[in-house]
Amino acid sequence: MAAKGEYVAFLDDDDAWMPEKIEKQVALIESKDCELVYCFKRNEVVKDRDVCFQDDEIMSDWSGDMSRKILYTICATISTILVKREAVIEVGLFDEEQKFWQEYELCIRLAQRKPFYFIDGFYCLYRVDQSDSQRLTNKFHSWKAAVDRIYKKHNALFSKLTFIEKLSVRCLYLGDASVGCLASGLRFLFYVYYVQYRLLRKGINVVNGRRAQRV
Repeated sequence: MAAKGEYVAFLDDDDAWMPEKIEKQVALIESKDCELVYCFKRNEVVKDRDVCFQDDEIMSDWSGDMSRKILYTICATISTILVKREAVIEVGLFDEEQKFWQEYELCIRLAQRKPFYFIDGFYCLYRVDQSDSQRLTNKFHSWKAAVDRIYKKHNALFSKLTFIEKLSVRCLYLGDASVGCLASGLRFLFYVYYVQYRLLRKGINVVNGRRAQRV
């Protein structure tokens, strides 16, 4: 790793940080016994000549011990992360054979060590050009193979999840698959994945709602 500082932050060439992002993240990581702090993002969605902005939903429970939850929750993307350099080295850096979801796979390994925390707010602008056929997220079949590789690599962790947690893993997959299909122009597959995603998401919400009522 060429970086020499105590912390490492990443920035894709089509993303942008808000000016106070790093300052807030450093302050938080130094106040917590943790190795990774992330922020939420504002999505700049571009299609043809139209641009719209969509904010991430701030999930208050995506904090603390993420060792299990990270397996069915993508809480951070590459440009939202600030992490201790030493931690990245100790877990083995990025997996260079992982063509998609590289930061997610890295976060799986990091989450087994210490809790994650986030700064509350949108401090990253994430650009999504839906008309760019060369965008990595528009290459669905390669994405699918890469995600399957993650499941195989970390099978020992995924196999320990409860039945509902495993359904949540499948829900995450279906949701992202439907987005990838839509971006790649695979409309039939989009509907196949999207309908499954909606039905499964509804079922999980019903089960979780019943559990909350019992408590």
